Amino acid sequence: EIEGILTDMEVDTVEAWYQSTILRMYLKTNNYSEIARNTGIPRTSVSHAVNEATEYIKETLKKRGIEWNY
Repeated sequence: EIEGILTDMEVDTVEAWYQSTILRMYLKTNNYSEIARNTGIPRTSVSHAVNEATEYIKETLKKRGIEWNY
């Protein structure tokens, strides 16, 4: 389910694409600072993107009747 939501986000809007891309990076590295260094995106922006993507996924799953605690 989560993979499908991330894929949907990638083709939705530029903002959703950005959030899903950053979240995928975070899931691989689990490190905001490393993502910031590798991309040149400020660490705070990285953490906001991860949080926003996570909230979007939670809301989408909730609408589908699925609980997810990340």
